Amino acid sequence: MAWAIVLCLSCQTSATIVTFEDLEYDQNISGTAYQGIHWDYGSEPGVYFIRGSWMSRFYDPVIDDPDNNLFGTHSLTNSYGCTKITFQFPEENFPHGVAVDGAYFVGQGIESNWPEKITVTGFFDGTEVWSVLLNTVLSYPQWLNMDPDSKNKPIDQIAITVTPKAPWDPTYNEYGYFGMDNLSFEEVIVPEPMTLLLLTLGSAAIRRRK
Repeated sequence: MAWAIVLCLSCQTSATIVTFEDLEYDQNISGTAYQGIHWDYGSEPGVYFIRGSWMSRFYDPVIDDPDNNLFGTHSLTNSYGCTKITFQFPEENFPHGVAVDGAYFVGQGIESNWPEKITVTGFFDGTEVWSVLLNTVLSYPQWLNMDPDSKNKPIDQIAITVTPKAPWDPTYNEYGYFGMDNLSFEEVIVPEPMTLLLLTLGSAAIRRRK
């Protein structure tokens, strides 16, 4: 019973929403700890067989959206349409990982350059925790729920894999460019051992009174 109580006492802080609005146009954040998150370089190649990076871009195409103030003007894109790119929630900033709510995704560039689909996978300590799929990429941001079971499972890494509509062709330059925006997550907080002990004893006392 005590172990079950410990699990229940793990909780999240209020949501952090990363909007990327403070970045410069075409700013490369791979290899940096922007917003406490470590942004990796692409781990699989894209156009010209370049692995690419996380790059700030204006929304493209322009979004015809009455609630555009929700999205601002910037998103983060996978430069060169690299087909797999990751980011980490490092232990020194997020000791117990994070629970990710989701993010908005949008096609980047002309439609023929958009991915056919996007797969987002969460890991904790190298083990897959969940995986979600965006089957249709659109010209306006659409929400992708990354907590599909509403269980707030902690993760410390996210990998985004795109499936291009067609292999790269120098004539058409077709590949899988996407924009990501409003990444929402909460840091997982685990109470100190003494706090856990007091709460466990208090719970036991309540049960005895019943």
